[in-house]
Amino acid sequence: MTVKQTHREFDRIVKEYGKTAQLISEEERREIRQHEIKIKMKEIDRDIEVAREANRSKEIDRDIEVAREANRSKELDIELRKLQMGDEHRPPRGFHTVPGSQPCERGSSSCTVHYN
Repeated sequence: MTVKQTHREFDRIVKEYGKTAQLISEEERREIRQHEIKIKMKEIDRDIEVAREANRSKEIDRDIEVAREANRSKELDIELRKLQMGDEHRPPRGFHTVPGSQPCERGSSSCTVHYN
């Protein structure tokens, strides 16, 4: 029952029973007020929960963005290291090495790196 419905019910009782209802209604007024307070508390609790969910969503979005930035930073670090290594650490053009194997020429059908 909403607050407006509660007030309408109270007004209906007063109209129906007149002055007697006004004399009796002090206890009912307390009950109605308590009911109104409970309704407001539930509304506030719902608003708090909605705010918490929105905050969680923002935190997740921030975490995703931080992870993306960290990943991009790692990618840039790897690229920088490759550039700093220069040509002296690279195998001859057209060849590559696999740990524990001999260099092979690209295009060779016996190469497991190029023909998986």
